[in-house]
Amino acid sequence: MYCIGQSKKLCHYGSGRAMTLTLEDRIRELCSQAVEADDAQELSRILGELKLALHEHTERLRAMLSLYPILPADLVKPEL
Repeated sequence: MYCIGQSKKLCHYGSGRAMTLTLEDRIRELCSQAVEADDAQELSRILGELKLALHEHTERLRAMLSLYPILPADLVKPEL
């Protein structure tokens, strides 16, 4: 079972204790699981989780970019 903790890291509950994973670690883990999946149902479940994790990663990147201190005018090449 996985959850998102207050630190925005994923927590894996297994073997009786919580283990914290970064979102990037979770994406890597899901990719590995997808490669090793034995049947279509398991692969479908894993790919669904991977899709959600990638969406969350994209949203975090967008949020970080929105805070980046540049203005659109700064992106224009100066004339020589």
